[in-house]
Amino acid sequence: DAGVGMTVFDISTLHAPALDGEPGSVFEVDYYHAASLLSLPDADIVAKAKTDLDAMLGTTAAQARVIDAAVVRLPTAVNWYYPGSYRKLPATRSSSISNVFFAGDLVRS
Repeated sequence: DAGVGMTVFDISTLHAPALDGEPGSVFEVDYYHAASLLSLPDADIVAKAKTDLDAMLGTTAAQARVIDAAVVRLPTAVNWYYPGSYRKLPATRSSSISNVFFAGDLVRS
């Protein structure tokens, strides 16, 4: 997996309070620069995502089980992220114009 990066979205938190009180958690794992993963079966990609989440989130995640998963492959999609790119993203406020702010996926937040 050298060079493969990932972004994790905690959908349960992003959609709170709409999902408050629902059992379990919903996560989305986006892999990028992931040509090496495209040929893997869905089950292997789901297992990889679970292993990666377990490593990042610890014991609670490791004890959880996947009850539903969907794998979407976008081999020609464009992604501006790569491992280590976060530190190169611009800040949310311009350093040269005091009243200019940036928003979106390509800023440090």
